[in-house]
Amino acid sequence: MSAMTRKLIADWVEEELQRILQDLGVIYISSAELERVLPDVYDDLLEKLEAWAADPSNTASDEDVEAFKAGEYQVEILFGDKVSYTAGRDRQEIANQPAWGYDVWGDFLEAATKDWLLKLIK
Repeated sequence: MSAMTRKLIADWVEEELQRILQDLGVIYISSAELERVLPDVYDDLLEKLEAWAADPSNTASDEDVEAFKAGEYQVEILFGDKVSYTAGRDRQEIANQPAWGYDVWGDFLEAATKDWLLKLIK
């Protein structure tokens, strides 16, 4: 198989995964699962939460950081033109705030564990 053929197949697979996940729309996972399946995203969100907790003008606290680390936070992953992430103690808290971070599709598909992606699309 030529390099060009492999590239065409890889591009097609990425496009199909993106289409399937966009049809899914949104998923909610725990911060513990996020750490397993998207560790770089977990680290980014944790870093943001720690910065907010360190800011006295923000309502985030060290208890929030510990709850996130303990897997007690929910994380919304929204599949649209890009992939967005928002975390909170519950869905109401998630709904009341902007996204914490974004990924372009290529970065998301590269970062996500393949087993998890296969589980999502089943």
